[in-house]
Amino acid sequence: MKTLSFYIVLIATIYLTYGLIISQVKIRPETKTNQKILPTKTYDYKGVLNVHSQEGSGKGTVPEILKAAYDANLDFLVFTESTFANENTSKDRYEENLLVLHGREYTYLKSRILLIDPTFEYSQITSAGDAHLFLSDYLENNRQGYVVLKHPTKQGYEWEGEFASGLDAIEIISLRSQWRESWDLSKWNFISSLLMYPFNSEYAFLNIYQAPDKNLKLWNTIAENRKIVGLIGSDAKSKLKLFGDNFLRFPTYKQLFLLSSNHVVLNSELTGQLQGDSEKIMDAFKSGQLYFSLDFLGNPKGFNFFGKTKAGGTIVMGQDLNLKNSELCFTEPETLIPKTWAVLYHKGQKLKSFQKASCFKPKLSGRYNLIYYRKIQRPWPFKALTVPWIYSNFIYVK
Repeated sequence: MKTLSFYIVLIATIYLTYGLIISQVKIRPETKTNQKILPTKTYDYKGVLNVHSQEGSGKGTVPEILKAAYDANLDFLVFTESTFANENTSKDRYEENLLVLHGREYTYLKSRILLIDPTFEYSQITSAGDAHLFLSDYLENNRQGYVVLKHPTKQGYEWEGEFASGLDAIEIISLRSQWRESWDLSKWNFISSLLMYPFNSEYAFLNIYQAPDKNLKLWNTIAENRKIVGLIGSDAKSKLKLFGDNFLRFPTYKQLFLLSSNHVVLNSELTGQLQGDSEKIMDAFKSGQLYFSLDFLGNPKGFNFFGKTKAGGTIVMGQDLNLKNSELCFTEPETLIPKTWAVLYHKGQKLKSFQKASCFKPKLSGRYNLIYYRKIQRPWPFKALTVPWIYSNFIYVK
């Protein structure tokens, strides 16, 4: 018994000691203003898409989720409950300074679809059959709502056949899927991340994070033929299945909201008026006037990717830019983050790297986007890690 007790104490001591080391790893950098930032006349609003409460498949109450959104300083939040006969009468609204929008998540063939359409009464769909019939027509004639393909490359959820014209966007990153995929790839890595979690939740997520290479490749493939928006989905449920019908409240809504978000870049401010502001947000999502980021790596606010025309005009993400006498430009985040750089991509291929805000004269037509990277030092025995931080949407040069 003494020998067993000794080993238990030894293992606990090693775990707590390593946990103390992990707790000192600062993933989120100290706030320090970038003195070289160029002022712009745009407005950056951040929010999360694909949130589930107890009214659907999540574990949190609506008030609990709204409080988490306040604490994470979100500007907007989009619920996408995955239910049919939902008696929920919640409408799009403002909760103090938080814009709350509602959509639904449906199964269509093998795929999962997020639909956000303020003109549609979701209560009309009461079964999987109703959803399939409705979406079959909607995906070919979608001009009102916003349709997102969830888990676009996840095994068992792949889209079948030609991509429907009514698909507006695909989910490039799904936070909840990161935990699931980590378990499938390496159960040891998943377990070690869980052990790290009490000491440093952001480092634990970084330890299991996988860059979305397959989704990025698919995004570029679809964009060869038409415009398509990329975004990040939280899939926030605060619900991790253990065994049987048992679930762990993990991660919390606030932790998910702090990890990442979508940032719409607007030319005018939100006013607090529900109809006008919701239209601004959804128009930005529909056109691709947004970027998405892993916010726990640093505050991305201030970043923008845009085009300049010969006449001095500005083209935003999602729009077309004339090849002749034009420039592609980006601004840096307002927060100075060490060991970061930007990479410009043309049709999914790396074209040029930048260490600071710059403009570039494109010589080829096609779609361009920008990805910011950050290098993070990790404690022994782990090597330094290079992680994509900010993803812009495409600008289409013609």
